[in-house]
Amino acid sequence: MNHDFPADVDNSEIFEQLARIIIGDGTWSSTICSRKSAEFVWNKLLEGAKKGLTEDEFTKSLSGEAVDHTDSLAKVYEAYRDRIISLLSTIKCRSPELVDFKGRVIPPDVDDLSGEAHFAGLDVRYLEVGATSSTPLHLLCDRDQLMDMQHQLMEAQNFIANVKRKFKN
Repeated sequence: MNHDFPADVDNSEIFEQLARIIIGDGTWSSTICSRKSAEFVWNKLLEGAKKGLTEDEFTKSLSGEAVDHTDSLAKVYEAYRDRIISLLSTIKCRSPELVDFKGRVIPPDVDDLSGEAHFAGLDVRYLEVGATSSTPLHLLCDRDQLMDMQHQLMEAQNFIANVKRKFKN
């Protein structure tokens, strides 16, 4: 375990004090809890807020790490989530904003004399959160770069598809 909270005690009050410290309404001292325990809670609360997790998603993200305290930590997270997210946005920490993207390979230019392909391209359009239309991005690259980019884009597209499937359930 990454903390030393007693298992048989309700630690909601401690979690709430630690959440208030994140948003600037207090200071940490060893009388609240150990530094190790405080950092564990702060990391979990900030990680959840960065990802914009709901209370249920936050509870699932704790799976096995704070088993004795999952419910009380999740309730404190839910109570302070919006304030922590607001605080994170002031330091330019935002959740990923890419909603969708589409790409196509631009065929390589072929040298008329040698028949060799010199450069190929990738035409990508991406849609950001809050945007009403997609943004074009044109990339010119050699064959190896193209294959690497195509592989990375396919992984990203699969990730987005998996996330969309997960949220449909």
